[in-house]
Amino acid sequence: VIDSAERVDVLVDKSETLRSQ
Repeated sequence: VIDSAERVDVLVDKSETLRSQ
């Protein structure tokens, strides 16, 4: 089971990566 907070953390990490580029 994936915690919703963990999912958000992953999504934020991805969006941050896209922002830097």
